[in-house]
Amino acid sequence: MAQLTFDDNYQEAILAPDGDTAYPLGSFLYVVVRKVSSDAEVQLDCETQAEILRFTLWLATSETGRAIASDNFFVSLPPNLLATVVKPALQEMRCGYDNLGVVWDLVKAEVDAEHAVIEYG
Repeated sequence: MAQLTFDDNYQEAILAPDGDTAYPLGSFLYVVVRKVSSDAEVQLDCETQAEILRFTLWLATSETGRAIASDNFFVSLPPNLLATVVKPALQEMRCGYDNLGVVWDLVKAEVDAEHAVIEYG
């Protein structure tokens, strides 16, 4: 999967991959998150959006998350696809009543604060 590249609609064919142990059919599993919400009934607060973002990143990038995927017969996205598909989409998530809160910035600030506590504990 490392050689895959997605088009502008995030589509790519993954049928008949190379390799002696490769299965000829495949599918992607999608995680759908709202980048911006205009519907007040389904609008999520910034804290909830931040946790969704953190969980998605943890699952896709952490050793533990990738091991869980592998144990359940999923193949994790390679780093080049995470950088070109997942990260840009997640960086566009907005929160709050006016959708002005940038969720990525909130998560980055939380992570930086957690690392400061660990370093200076």
